[in-house]
Amino acid sequence: MQKDIILVPFNMDAIYALHVLENERDVVVSGFFDNNEVLAHKRYAGKSIYPPFYRNDTEILICAHQLSTREALKAQMADIGYLPEQIVILDSETLAQKKSSVLEQVRLADIARLKPLMAFLASHEVRKKRMLKFLQAPDENHFFHTFDDIQGVKIPKSFFGAEKKQHIILRVLTLYVTDKCSLRCKYCAAGKQYYEPREMKDVPLATMMKDYRRMLELVDWIDTLELLGGEPFLRRDLDEIINGICQNPMLRAKVGQLLIVTNATIVPREAVLHAMAQYENVIVQISNYCSASNQINRLVEALERWGIRYVVADFQGPGRGWTKIMQIEQDRSELSTQALRSKREHGCITQCNSVKEGKFYLCDLLVTMHDLHAVPNEQGMSIDIYDANAKEKIARYLSYDEPLPPACSWCSGCSSEAWNAKNIPAAEQIGYPIVLRRYTN
Repeated sequence: MQKDIILVPFNMDAIYALHVLENERDVVVSGFFDNNEVLAHKRYAGKSIYPPFYRNDTEILICAHQLSTREALKAQMADIGYLPEQIVILDSETLAQKKSSVLEQVRLADIARLKPLMAFLASHEVRKKRMLKFLQAPDENHFFHTFDDIQGVKIPKSFFGAEKKQHIILRVLTLYVTDKCSLRCKYCAAGKQYYEPREMKDVPLATMMKDYRRMLELVDWIDTLELLGGEPFLRRDLDEIINGICQNPMLRAKVGQLLIVTNATIVPREAVLHAMAQYENVIVQISNYCSASNQINRLVEALERWGIRYVVADFQGPGRGWTKIMQIEQDRSELSTQALRSKREHGCITQCNSVKEGKFYLCDLLVTMHDLHAVPNEQGMSIDIYDANAKEKIARYLSYDEPLPPACSWCSGCSSEAWNAKNIPAAEQIGYPIVLRRYTN
């Protein structure tokens, strides 16, 4: 009897394991499980990538190196219903011995379609083996690469040419379109719970487009360009924003996908639906907050009618809530440089780099702190993207060799353990903004 296997998660080791296992006569690989909604129902080598679900008579093969990731995936599979004897950890040593034998079977074209960063790398004329070695860099750490040392993977200088160069690759770049929101969530990670109504404004269209063009000059690749609010569908001119972004000739060369994040309280105008439908790299991410997302059915119907790609991030149910992270602390004592370095290493996993009105920020909460003058020391909080040395400054800002900016002293943090806790209800609403002390700098 053939053994039915599903590989978890979708990564380079899972890809290698697929090709190794396909050489075994008594094994059938049915596909991949991955929690990344953007990968949902995509395909590699004819195998689908699914959000995790229960399937009887199936063995789960976990293809992860980090012990914490393995344990988290084992726990998730057990919660879904898989028994301990159905869950197996990939034998990394055996796989390492067999990688070279299946190297030529790896389908770079499929990977390029699934992983935008890899499409960028595939455009370089390098030998296949060297590129695949490069792609083994941990996916969660690829947002910043500098010179010829990529997350501990030494790349020959010939990969980028003999001259050392600096490359900035962002996993997520948020372009703020508005502070206005149709909800007021108590634990909003973007910090909108602190804004007074009079402080919520739209970013001018001309400013947004100028900042977008400038960022395309500064960075080498953006996996996901994210339009965020507030609620983006509150913008009356969102169709102009989408057209302005997608019609830029540099888009295909430097941006993987355009993600529009909505709380499903508003169905966009026909002009916005028409704009989104024109471009294949536009995806709408629907955050499903159950009763709060009161237009979700109408929104999904409209998106399907126009043939617009979308994913649903479901935040209701066990293990799908929110985490009380990235809140502005009331204590305003500034941490030491050493403490900030420690916080960078252990208490800050955010990769949501943001741009708003000519400034580049490490994360969304720093944008809020700046807007509301919520900290006594704004030094180093952002980078002026129009500075002559902006690229070098952004590179240092992103580097883990540099401490966090002083403003991060007043953030509650975002460790990997806290991020995975999911222990509070999603989208809990409050009637009034949370009061913050304001400073004049």
